[in-house]
Amino acid sequence: MTTKRKLLVVAGEDVAMRLATFTHLRSVGFNVAIAAPGMHQTLTKAGFPVFHYDLVRNVQPFADLRAIHQLQKIVGEWMPEIIHAYDTKPCYLAPLAMRWVNGPKVIRTINGMGKIYTLGSPKNYILRVIYKFLHLLTRKRIDYTIFQNSTDQNYFVDNDLASRHKTSLIPGSGIDINYLKRFKSKPERDALRSELKLYRKTTFIMIARITKEKGVLDFLEAARQVRKRHRDTAFLLVGPAAGDEPDGIDTAYINAYAKDVTYLGRRDDIPQLLNASDIFVLPTRYREGVPRAMLEAMAMALPIIVSDVPGCQEAVQGRGTGILISATGSKALIKAIEQTLNSDLPAMGDAGQSDIKNIYALPLVMEALTNIYGKLYDPQRL
Repeated sequence: MTTKRKLLVVAGEDVAMRLATFTHLRSVGFNVAIAAPGMHQTLTKAGFPVFHYDLVRNVQPFADLRAIHQLQKIVGEWMPEIIHAYDTKPCYLAPLAMRWVNGPKVIRTINGMGKIYTLGSPKNYILRVIYKFLHLLTRKRIDYTIFQNSTDQNYFVDNDLASRHKTSLIPGSGIDINYLKRFKSKPERDALRSELKLYRKTTFIMIARITKEKGVLDFLEAARQVRKRHRDTAFLLVGPAAGDEPDGIDTAYINAYAKDVTYLGRRDDIPQLLNASDIFVLPTRYREGVPRAMLEAMAMALPIIVSDVPGCQEAVQGRGTGILISATGSKALIKAIEQTLNSDLPAMGDAGQSDIKNIYALPLVMEALTNIYGKLYDPQRL
């Protein structure tokens, strides 16, 4: 690629997790800028222009209109040739901002269907109608859609929210195996396990936002029940507090389980924590895309216990990487945890690590993504 194509990524607050993606795109000739809520020093230190726009999690018309106006100004300033939106709200805010603007190609990655497709409450049924309407409204301004699991892809196609021939399935956002290899160290594992007082205990780790729909309550209760019978186990809970969200869990509630679960809050040393752990757990009820923490755990050769929901099930079904559980409470999780205590953990870990290399590795994902970008520059290939 002789000339740098200008790309604007529009994303949510976790955009810094895609640093490896942006770095790769820059290395193959894209001039990448990011629009996201908050200030992201990791990205700016890496040399990427970062534009701020206001993003609220819930549907708030006036706040959303402000975000659309801000995105229009950012596009006017950066003048991108491609706009790539990630996450639930940016995937319709970005095309809404471009609905009456010619020029940039607009691509979106649907990385999960979010909490409104998790539970069948009256409120969620209403939000689903709104969600479908917004995507119908933006359909003509979307040039291409990427999905991370086939369930979401089929939903969009079946509901006329996307044309099959303008969609692709790319599992996950790409895992940088070489980066994670740096943290696979026994001395560092032993040091961190000593610091966390894990000693010789089989250690289960859950990494997620601290919400009910992510299955945190099930994890807490399972840990308490398992440790009554297996004192040689330990449980780590990692993730940002979300007590101000509708399904957030108050930290005081988590602290009531302190004898059985070590809550570490938000951490920046996730690879190190995975290296210090033995089994990854995610009993989510949330419609995931493909959870990055799960993939990183597999890359670190950890067996996984995850819910039988879109985005997680594909990583386990028939692959020998771990155990699938029903997302209906702590009983299934307790059974799975106790099952792993008598399982061949190295074999599960090796299977997961092999899948990362063959399916989810960053070079594979980047090849698929840049091929799609090439199609956008040459519409006859679509």
